[in-house]
Amino acid sequence: MADFLLPLPQKYLLKRFQPVFGRIAKGYSASLLAFPQTGRTALLRFLLASPEILKRINKKLGTIKFAFIEIDKTGASFEAFLCEILICISNDVDISKFLLSRDPYLLSAEISKQVQKLSINSPLCFIITLNKTALPIFPEIDRLMVMIRRCQNAHPITILWSFDTTFFINYTAGHSASNLTENITYFKSFERSETIYNLRRFYNLKSKTVPPDFNKAAMAQTGGIAGLFHPLTNGSPNSPLVTDIISDIKKDIDCLPKLVPLLLTPTAINFIQSFKSPAINFESFLLNKNPTAQEIYLLRHFKARQNLPVSRDEIGQILWGKSWESKYSDWAIDKTISRLRKKMTAKNYQIITVKNLGYELVSF
Repeated sequence: MADFLLPLPQKYLLKRFQPVFGRIAKGYSASLLAFPQTGRTALLRFLLASPEILKRINKKLGTIKFAFIEIDKTGASFEAFLCEILICISNDVDISKFLLSRDPYLLSAEISKQVQKLSINSPLCFIITLNKTALPIFPEIDRLMVMIRRCQNAHPITILWSFDTTFFINYTAGHSASNLTENITYFKSFERSETIYNLRRFYNLKSKTVPPDFNKAAMAQTGGIAGLFHPLTNGSPNSPLVTDIISDIKKDIDCLPKLVPLLLTPTAINFIQSFKSPAINFESFLLNKNPTAQEIYLLRHFKARQNLPVSRDEIGQILWGKSWESKYSDWAIDKTISRLRKKMTAKNYQIITVKNLGYELVSF
């Protein structure tokens, strides 16, 4: 019987990470690319906390000092990113004055100083996770990491970039010496055996009973997409989170068709392509996504004025409140109504355009 001490059976962990960590062990930087929410960050986090497993991947990894920086912990702030790096590489050094300063120049200078010292005694590897929240600050991150690599002393300084397809599609390099895409390893969505093991582990950790016909349902309800495991084991497989995750992956599939077979199993592809968003019932409206606060106010106003025209001025007041006249934008109103129409799935209601006036909610 499995004891579920590992997030995946050891043989699967080794198979997935030997290529990318093999390069790190040889003193080269590397990159890991995956679709969003397919589990790479959680597994990297586990490996960094499990030095014995890392050594089984490659013995040389035991001699490397790792610094693991998750972009989600920085709030997409470059100053916070610098602070995270400094915290990761500082042992007994007092860095409080640098952290309190939040000054990018002082933080960068201290990072350079400490990196030079560290690389005298051992190899150093920065593992950096990136997603769409990193896009605004990535050029600065890229320039910083080029500078850090140039601080190399007696031992190599490497970077393991871990990023998703959404970031990959939209990023802009910050330096001509950027090495983000030089050596990419593809992280594929979970196979059936990995999915069953991981989900059983979730149920075990939550002290929940594994449902009947679990083995058949595991892939049918998740497609091996790791981000869907929590909603399923929490009893909410139809939550809006599921729809958002699959929607993000669908967008990236359309942009990167050649990479799809490298990053998704056939089961995952079929699951995503056949997925239909569960309807959300909001005050007699059937929607495919949760409405925003503005959309809620609009729907309620339209319902109160059902089968009657609603002027653009009325919509402007709902969207922008007391300052609606100064913020008024026909383009913004049209975009808001367009998004709302896309969310409305039932045919019993429809928002139609009333020429030269505004819009109207009609019932059928």
